[in-house]
Formats: sequence, structure tokens, C-alpha cells
Amino acid sequence: RITSLIILVSFLCLGLVMIFVVSQYWQTEKRDLLSRNARSVAELAESTAFFDGTQYNLDGNRLQAFMTVFAESSDSEIFLTDRGGNRLVSSSTDSESPAQDAVVASAYMQPALSGGYIGLGTLGGIYQEAHYVVGVPISVEGLAGRDIVIGAVFAASNARLMDGYRRNIVKMFLFAALVTFLVSFAVVWVFSYRMARPLREMAHAAREFGSGNFSVRVNASTDDEIGQLALAFNNMASSLATSENVRRNFIANVSHELKTPMTTISGF
Repeated sequence: RITSLIILVSFLCLGLVMIFVVSQYWQTEKRDLLSRNARSVAELAESTAFFDGTQYNLDGNRLQAFMTVFAESSDSEIFLTDRGGNRLVSSSTDSESPAQDAVVASAYMQPALSGGYIGLGTLGGIYQEAHYVVGVPISVEGLAGRDIVIGAVFAASNARLMDGYRRNIVKMFLFAALVTFLVSFAVVWVFSYRMARPLREMAHAAREFGSGNFSVRVNASTDDEIGQLALAFNNMASSLATSENVRRNFIANVSHELKTPMTTISGF
């Protein structure tokens, strides 16, 4: 029982650590993928941006096709905004998408425009569920040779995917742990039974010794510690049997030797 309990606790600890490590790894990989896709879109936007004399414009059709490919590969949504957070181009063609008419709050725009934003949340209420969100700036070279930030690229992926991924991991782990635990329990039970069998035989022999039967022996068929203990137990039993025979012979001889004089004394 103790061995089985130790195995069960070990499996539980191992499972918790594994789920935590895999979850962290998946989150890191997801954020890295979103960052790579967002930066790739930002680089394309920077290469296609042109100045019309008053402001910088982007090739929306080309960017949307490119963004759609990246969004499908990462199961995410990618959209571009201007410096004010207004949507310009989105990978989603669904008119009901929350990113279509969304305005990104300045609390998220400022980090994205300053160098990059990474977070987990609803992006200021744009999404109804928590999303992994990555934002990167779009910067172009100005007339004076200085970089000008003209907007940002945001890539968002629903965090619910992580919950489903975690549930799948838990299911696989529980199934594997159950099978492994049953196999381990069977192996431990067989091993414990074989190891405890000589001890049960010794306990039975000890009870027989207590009742005066010194002919019982324990099967010492192994060379391990249990086998050595069984061999020592058999040697002790042989010694006890010899001592018992000597005692009985001594009592018989004394009784025989005393019988004649006692008979004579009794006659007188």
C-alpha cells in the first residue's frame, strides 16, 4: 500500500510539473509566433508605405492578403492601426469581427508604438474573451532621414485555445498515468508477494516451533537477504531440534537410571 501510494503521489507531482512546463512552453511559443508574424507584416507594411504629400498610405489589398496567410497559419487575427489606434487593415473579412471597427486604447498603443507590446487580456474590451496580444510599430524613414512611426500591427490569438490544449494534455496524462499505474501496481504486487512469501513461511514455522514442532523448514531458494535470512532460520531450527532431542534423551536416561533405585527405596 505504501509503495502504491508513493507511486501515485509521484505521478501526480510529475503530472503537475509536466502540465505547468508544457503550458509555459506553449504560451512562449505562441507569443513568439505572434511576434514573428506581426513583425513580418510590419516589415511588409514599411516596404509598401508611400507618402502622398500629406500623409503615409499603405497598400491595403496586398497587406490583407499577406496578413490572411499569416493569421491562418497561427490561428490568430492580425490588424493594422494608425497612431490613434484606428483600424486600417485587418486579416479578418468578417464584418462582425471585433477588430473591424475597434479603436485600440492609448494604454496599449503607446507601448506598441514605442517598441512593442505583449500581453494577455481583452485589449481594452475589444475582445470578449482573453487573448494573447502582440503589438509592434510600423516605422518608415522620413524626409530628414529619421524613422517615423506611422502605426502599429497587432496579432491576437484567443487564450481559450490554451485551455483546450491544456485539457488535452491532462487527458493524455491521466490515461497514460492510469495505464502506467496499473502496470506498476501489478509489478509491485507480484514483487512484494514473492518477497513476502518467505516471511510468511517463517511466521508459520515460528508458530509451529512454539507448539513444539521443530521439523518445519523454510524454502531458501534465493541468494538475496531474504534467502540468507531463511537459511539462518533453518539453521536455528536445526539447532533447536538437536537441542530438543538432547533434552528428551537426557530426561529419558535420567528417568531410566532413577527408576531402579527408586523402586528399591519404595520397597524398603
